Amino acid sequence: MIISLGAKIMSSMNKLDVLITCINENIAYFEKRKVINRKRAYLLNLASIISSALITLLLGLKAVNVNLFTNIALFFASFLTIVNGIESFFNHKGLWYKDARTLANLKELKRDIDFKIAGEPIDNISMKILNEYKNRLQNILSEDINTWSKMREELDQTQHVEKN
Repeated sequence: MIISLGAKIMSSMNKLDVLITCINENIAYFEKRKVINRKRAYLLNLASIISSALITLLLGLKAVNVNLFTNIALFFASFLTIVNGIESFFNHKGLWYKDARTLANLKELKRDIDFKIAGEPIDNISMKILNEYKNRLQNILSEDINTWSKMREELDQTQHVEKN
């Protein structure tokens, strides 16, 4: 009986360690992705705003060398088209929001596990509870993938409509 109890404790602890490690790795991954996509969305939005403002300014100038300002404005108009194309293709703002939601769900799961195991003897943590937490983790990650897939499908449909 002592051996089986020890095996149960060891089994629970190993599964708990695996689950917590997996959650921590996913939290670190989505933290990094969220920051990257937030920065990219910010930079693309800033580039778009600056380019639009410069185009308006340069086309509005009545200077000695109008051709020079027109050519510079044309450059910024081309740059703006590229920036807007990149943003519409990659949708960094949408990815940033998606990653932030997934990260919040992962942190909530981690808090729930930490709260559940705080002060509890390891042998009181049942396999059923660990499996429920594992299933929640899988649902969070599946929801993230489904959201990304929907974003890509919407982009593909938009591009298909634009081609026709």
